[in-house]
Amino acid sequence: MIGKTRNVGQKHMFLPNLVELVNPEHELSLLAGKLDWDGIESGFASLYSDVGCPAKPIRLMVGLLILKQM
Repeated sequence: MIGKTRNVGQKHMFLPNLVELVNPEHELSLLAGKLDWDGIESGFASLYSDVGCPAKPIRLMVGLLILKQM
């Protein structure tokens, strides 16, 4: 099963959002804004099964692979 990124609109009292910690002008942050994440997800969606536990989100897995290659 394709994992979904949790979109929680409510803030946690003691845990800041990642957006608040990361510099928006950093090269990796700018790169993430330029990638077509919907296209990447649709390309990898056929490789995921509908049976079993949900997998990690495709955006997380592709992002980690990009970091690994850099």
